[in-house]
Amino acid sequence: MKKRTLYLPIGTKCRELLGKALLAAKAVERDWRVVIGSLDIREEFLEDSAPGLLIENNIPDDKAERFCRLKARGYVIANLSEESALYYDGEEYWTHRIGRRALESTEVIFTVGVRSEEDIRTYRPVAAERVMLTGNPRFDTLLPGVRTVYDASAEAIRRRHGRFLLVNSNFGRANPCRVGLDVVAVWRKEGKLTTPEQVDRMRREIAYKTRQMIDLQSLLAEVARTGTFDRIVVRPHPTENHDAWRAWGAAANVAVEYEGSAIPWLLAAEMMLHAGCTTAIEALLLDRPAVSFVPLPDSEFVTHADAISVNVASAQELLAVAEGWEREDGEWRRTHLAKGRATMRPYIDNVEPPLAADRLLDAAERLGVPETEPTRRPVERVPGKPDADGPASRRGAGGRALGQFRRQLFPDLRPEDVRAPVAHWVEAGVVGRMPEILRMGDSVLQLH
Repeated sequence: MKKRTLYLPIGTKCRELLGKALLAAKAVERDWRVVIGSLDIREEFLEDSAPGLLIENNIPDDKAERFCRLKARGYVIANLSEESALYYDGEEYWTHRIGRRALESTEVIFTVGVRSEEDIRTYRPVAAERVMLTGNPRFDTLLPGVRTVYDASAEAIRRRHGRFLLVNSNFGRANPCRVGLDVVAVWRKEGKLTTPEQVDRMRREIAYKTRQMIDLQSLLAEVARTGTFDRIVVRPHPTENHDAWRAWGAAANVAVEYEGSAIPWLLAAEMMLHAGCTTAIEALLLDRPAVSFVPLPDSEFVTHADAISVNVASAQELLAVAEGWEREDGEWRRTHLAKGRATMRPYIDNVEPPLAADRLLDAAERLGVPETEPTRRPVERVPGKPDADGPASRRGAGGRALGQFRRQLFPDLRPEDVRAPVAHWVEAGVVGRMPEILRMGDSVLQLH
């Protein structure tokens, strides 16, 4: 049967899956066929599949040739940057993520907020006519009535850890997954750093984040000794070396866990402390106050995530905030949440209905995506067969590190990973019906 096909590649499963599952389920209600899964669907998979709407996460010029081939085959290419809610510098950010040659094959750029829309028009004016403000479906899942999908997981975490302090780190450049990786050298090779000024700034940022990580670990060790919380749980950023955190945590009596989405952890925690992490946005959308560790308030690397959070520079300041929240009647929290949400609004447009998923699909209806017959058949997973990013596909220490890094970002994808949340939303009335879900590959599903 001929239908339009929507392709939704996922880079970081714990961050993106539920938002794209919601988008996929709503697209099926509008009679789209949806393919959702790992980044593998960007490569050979697309070359052998029916053309449709491909929503990419960033469109740098190293994708330009492939985009050109896909467009010639009838694909419509769009962009929705998953990290564009908060960033340091608009010119640097969009120069890297919207390549001029890749843009030639891109039909539309969906934006998460007014700030990103304005920055694209300013720093990538050639893309100005292709910008559509929609918000991002990943933030839809945090809104009342939709976020109840996380309740059971949050309760299980709460039973396991009690009153705990959640710490979300953000040290991917100072503590990269691949031990010894020279981030500056890699970025220069990839063309992301092209001037001496950019190189110097990156080196300053890495030095700042390295110092911040060391100081944060000292702060956490001090807080752990006070017994203020039943437990301290660090969730490393998916791009970090998690083994380094585990080794430190074992010595400091601090738990280090990285499983599933960050959202149920935010809901379960007594307090969330971060180091310039975008989970501050998610905390505010969940009505959970966020605290940021900012040892140098005048640093050029203080982020917008810090700006929407309560800033602390020491263990004593953190403990004072915790004591104040426990003692006060709730007015302080309400004031902080209102201030944070007001500050956040230019960065995320869908802080309230209508849902970004609906807005994005309204825009997609106008793109002229062709109706096609499916060209692929469902497959059964072969027992014992390694995933594409598994150890069988890479040899040597470098290959193992790369495989570990990719598994942190996207460990696997099962039909139940999508079926369970969509079933919850069907029951809650967020989604109209349960789609059929078929396995199309080890980490690729089709909904229709």
